[in-house]
Amino acid sequence: MTTHRTDSSARGAIIIHVAIAILALIAFSAFVVDYGIMWVARSQAQAAADAGAHAGAVTLTRGGTIDDAFVAAKVWAGRVPIWGQLTAPADIIVANVTCPDLNKPCIRVDVLRGIIDRDGAPHGNTIPTFFAPLVGVTSQGVRATATAESAAGNATNCLKPWLIPDRWQENTAPATTFNGADVYIAPTTSSPGTGWTTANIGQQLVLKEGDPHDAIDSSDYDEIGDGNTYDEAITGCIINAALGDTVSTLPGNRKGPTKSAVKDLIDSDPGYWDPSTKTVINSNGNRIVPIGLFSPAEYSTLDRTTGNFNLTITNILGFWVDSVDNQGSVTGYIVSDPGLFVDGKGTVGPNSAFVKVTRLVQ
Repeated sequence: MTTHRTDSSARGAIIIHVAIAILALIAFSAFVVDYGIMWVARSQAQAAADAGAHAGAVTLTRGGTIDDAFVAAKVWAGRVPIWGQLTAPADIIVANVTCPDLNKPCIRVDVLRGIIDRDGAPHGNTIPTFFAPLVGVTSQGVRATATAESAAGNATNCLKPWLIPDRWQENTAPATTFNGADVYIAPTTSSPGTGWTTANIGQQLVLKEGDPHDAIDSSDYDEIGDGNTYDEAITGCIINAALGDTVSTLPGNRKGPTKSAVKDLIDSDPGYWDPSTKTVINSNGNRIVPIGLFSPAEYSTLDRTTGNFNLTITNILGFWVDSVDNQGSVTGYIVSDPGLFVDGKGTVGPNSAFVKVTRLVQ
């Protein structure tokens, strides 16, 4: 009978190889799993930063202050969970910075979890590790940054069915009527002309239905759109328009429908106007509406006998609808309003732009 013996040195070598392989597998698992966790958390942190920066820019678009924008940015960035946990306000850093084109204010949001910020201050709320503690790494951190701007728009998909005259240079009395030597210059990308500018945000306007047979008054409005959907155009969004578009006016008297629809619009929004800060408080945005502006000089040259004629939109005004009286006159305030930017349409400079677009720039 032959006896076979196992070499003890061979057994020892196998144990060493297995131990090394186990360590290598653990290290590989730490890299794959924990590094993967870090990238998922990094993506979620970026989504949080993007949401915060966008919310801050939208707040500026709607006429809010920098402080309001900071609050909105922190609130919205804090609503996006990162690896199942919401980020604390102390780990969301908001700053007002100059946009890359140097013309507009931008809102920058840094979301920091378990990492040092720009000023060297550490932040907690680390991202967990599962395999990495076996090799001495017990936590990891992520950072995400987003910057958003509120830029000039040139279009809207929610134009209200009113057109009003843009502001002109008054040379001939009476001051409320475009006549005689009065001058109107439309805004461009390089000049506001004589029109309304963002310096007029907060100014009260009272809009009343005009008579097309009369000289244009500074507070007159002409109805536009489809007469069958006039009410819906006030309470909802059915009219698309951009700078340079030509629209047709509607003949007839709509004071009653205007009064009824504007009341419905007001009832849909709990916000209110704060005269001390000249800003809208607690609004859901329904009563912040875009209104088309036209050239009073163009208006004065048109044949308006039928009440149906064409006008060119020279700018779009943001307007807070505050109240309406029994005659259908609408009182409100000039504000900014979220809008659109359409390539190939007219543009105005930032000082003349009331409709704004918000976009991430970094």
